[in-house]
Amino acid sequence: REAKINHLFERFNSEYGWRVAQVGKQKAIADWLSGLAIDIPFCNSDVVKLAVEMGSIDPNPSDKLFYKVCDNYWSFMANIILGMEPKQ
Repeated sequence: REAKINHLFERFNSEYGWRVAQVGKQKAIADWLSGLAIDIPFCNSDVVKLAVEMGSIDPNPSDKLFYKVCDNYWSFMANIILGMEPKQ
């Protein structure tokens, strides 16, 4: 697992590290992820299904919650990934 996380950050820094100075690391990672840099769910229905599976929301969310989850997905995933960043 550690090798995969190191590889992910090496790829991010190589491909999108330049963006960090412009918008900060969290936003840069969110932007990078939204370009489908790695294999994670990206369709709205799959994003909401993942949120349900993670226990973040109850099944059958309202339309408002459905779109809120989708709108915040890339930022949320960036925070999860940043939480795994190796200490320098």
